[in-house]
Amino acid sequence: MSMRKVGSIEIYELDENIDQYTRKEREEFVNELFKEEYRGQKISYLLNGDEINALINTTTRKNFKAYQHSGKFEKKRAFHTRQDIAFSGDYLDLVSNGKHDYSTVEKKRGQNEYHKDDNKWHYFEKMIRCNNYYFNVIVDVLESENEFYVYNTKLKEVDAPDFGRGEISTSSIDNIPQDNEEIKNGNDNLCNNLDMQIQGAQLMAAEAKATKVQRKEKQNDKELYL
Repeated sequence: MSMRKVGSIEIYELDENIDQYTRKEREEFVNELFKEEYRGQKISYLLNGDEINALINTTTRKNFKAYQHSGKFEKKRAFHTRQDIAFSGDYLDLVSNGKHDYSTVEKKRGQNEYHKDDNKWHYFEKMIRCNNYYFNVIVDVLESENEFYVYNTKLKEVDAPDFGRGEISTSSIDNIPQDNEEIKNGNDNLCNNLDMQIQGAQLMAAEAKATKVQRKEKQNDKELYL
């Protein structure tokens, strides 16, 4: 289990031996994790200022296993990434800590047992990085008869964020005991990588601004001769 947080972004590192297992073997292992560890646990979310606890059940596993279930935007890389994060033991972290995005009433009334007339759906979202790719994690929480359930989880690949200096917190480093140098150095490297991304973004912004100024000057020159 190797999830770290830098600023508001969770960084996931996959099991170092994951390539030794086939996709089928990984799926079987994740099945056992759901049966033995995850099923029956509850994930806490904040919904309109109130804490709710969403249950992980057999439907959670069924939908997590499915490719593009209730979300056609999910691509193969995103699908494999969430499966591999679960295989690496970080499923609970993956579905936790999402911020409430929006809620809606049931739109598929009477379709099946999960789409009852009085159901509500709440969507929670956060950003993660894994294998140098960035994803939005969308967790669908079903509210039925005043109970909450983790119904579905999807990943959507997104562009790397445009880091601003104020968006990056070093609290994850400052709170690490000084005698654990290995962990601290790992976080230092993560922040150094983010610094490089910041510098690159700032350079691109400066170049874009300079190009815009040059275009404006050329336009002004043309107008003088008209």
